[in-house]
Amino acid sequence: MRHIRIALGLTLLLAIPYSVAQQGAQPIDITGKVPAGVKQINAKIDEISQAVASCRKSGKNQTECMCQQKSRHRELKALTHQVLAAHPQWQDAAVSYREGQTQHLTSFTGLKMQFDYFDKTCR
Repeated sequence: MRHIRIALGLTLLLAIPYSVAQQGAQPIDITGKVPAGVKQINAKIDEISQAVASCRKSGKNQTECMCQQKSRHRELKALTHQVLAAHPQWQDAAVSYREGQTQHLTSFTGLKMQFDYFDKTCR
């Protein structure tokens, strides 16, 4: 059985695939040459998503829960900037890679949109 794991922004679940489609290009396949920073970005997204989900279960609204993740969000943004400094060609792209039976997709365009949304919403 094949699994697909997509690293998406927390509130832009529909906008990210749209942003990839807008480019008219397929994600860049980096299987076999995945920088550690990309894996760290995916791990940080998972961490933030789990924290927001846990907060939501306590009855708080999405925005409040998301805005409680400021330090993790700053870490994600810093990781993303580091990766893009090393790979500027990914600025407006998505990358994909396979680990075992799992396909990963990380949209840097989507992350940029997420950062803009977070910065405007969680001042």
